[in-house]
Amino acid sequence: MRSQSLCIWFGRRYKLNFLIACEGKKAKSMPDVSEHFGRLFLSERACQALKVRLETCGELLPVTHKNGTGYIFNPLITAEQLGAIDDKLTSHDQHGNLAHFGFVEAKLKDTAIFKTRLDTWTGLFCSDMLKQAYENAGLTGITFHPDVSNPIGAPHGTLQ
Repeated sequence: MRSQSLCIWFGRRYKLNFLIACEGKKAKSMPDVSEHFGRLFLSERACQALKVRLETCGELLPVTHKNGTGYIFNPLITAEQLGAIDDKLTSHDQHGNLAHFGFVEAKLKDTAIFKTRLDTWTGLFCSDMLKQAYENAGLTGITFHPDVSNPIGAPHGTLQ
């Protein structure tokens, strides 16, 4: 991958700082995987477990943090590139805001992880094979939800 090669060529690793946003027992341990605006942080352990599935879908950039090293995964595959936006399931409200969206799964069968312009590149969507590899490795840090247009799994906002 081009970016990974460039980082090695220049002998450079990017430095990350993690801020603990909560308190309690779980806040003291760093997750294996964390998502932030369409990118993943991967611990060394997570990278070893997921690398084979991820490396064809984006770039792995080496980073350091106070507890060691890891990687930022930047997905480069988009649903638009693959023609995988399901126009029948995708709609906007009267203000032009995205209301619903869906994908043509048959066009994504060989893709482990991807992004879409529909949500301004902020979400990550993955295949069952990537989810299974994550779970089989016993990794921590992220959750999965089958409803791509409702990742929280509950109604957004409240009725007043």
